[in-house]
Amino acid sequence: MHERMRDSHSRSFIKAVSWRLLGTFDTFMITLLVTGSIKWAGSITSVESVTKVILFYLHERAWGKLRWQGPNFVWSRLAAFVSAKFTPASSLELASVSSHLPEEVAK
Repeated sequence: MHERMRDSHSRSFIKAVSWRLLGTFDTFMITLLVTGSIKWAGSITSVESVTKVILFYLHERAWGKLRWQGPNFVWSRLAAFVSAKFTPASSLELASVSSHLPEEVAK
């Protein structure tokens, strides 16, 4: 049986910062190309880089808590939920709904 490997909090944080440095450079260059303004590129990049580090860290920690094997396998539960909530409606259900709509909408 495989043990679930977890990153430490510090490793997750360092990964978030290093990824964000690359993303910050990318954001700065794209914003500079789109706006032509170093001032706008710097402003947008500054705000975006701080929020993205926090979001990435939280995202990493949340993914670290998901089970990937066994009866509580996250994708099995997600697939069951999606199929139960988003299955195509039967033609009888659609006919029932459309019979209650105003005539111009039901067409």
